[in-house]
Amino acid sequence: MPLQFVIVAITAILFVVYVVAMSASTRIENRNDALIESTQTEIYAWESVALWMCPLH
Repeated sequence: MPLQFVIVAITAILFVVYVVAMSASTRIENRNDALIESTQTEIYAWESVALWMCPLH
């Protein structure tokens, strides 16, 4: 495989992981704001995995 293809593929994968983690983080924050009285926040499995995969979130 050409080096340029590998670089573009890795960059695209990292970008997708970042965007998914950003979406998960935003959804969790919105639920926290909506349920201020509640002490527990529901976190879905895909959200916790997305946040775990992204080192920036």
